[in-house]
Amino acid sequence: MNTYRIQQQGNLVFSEEAFQFNKSPEVCQDALRKIYEALTLLNQHGTERDYLGKRIKFTKRSGLWELRIKGKSKTEWRFLFKHLSDSEYALLHFFLKKDEKIKELDFAAAERIAEREGW
Repeated sequence: MNTYRIQQQGNLVFSEEAFQFNKSPEVCQDALRKIYEALTLLNQHGTERDYLGKRIKFTKRSGLWELRIKGKSKTEWRFLFKHLSDSEYALLHFFLKKDEKIKELDFAAAERIAEREGW
């Protein structure tokens, strides 16, 4: 499958599925701004909690990390991603979180994408 990079975020590689965040009509401009802000911090500082705070969490499942972005009206967007090397991260899956816990389906999708891409 295709992978993508954003020029300003050279340490981040996106699966085709995760790259759809910037094309989704459900993502409002405010959420899109917050997404780019969080991605910039991830690109510059990695998983350092001093910069991302509660927006980042290690899931303890298949080495997956969760990047959380809150939009308007209590919407919460998520990226599931993996740490590839010293400063490189693979963003696997992007979705709107609707329940208290991340669904098994979302974890399975991220794991399937990671396997497909060899990450």
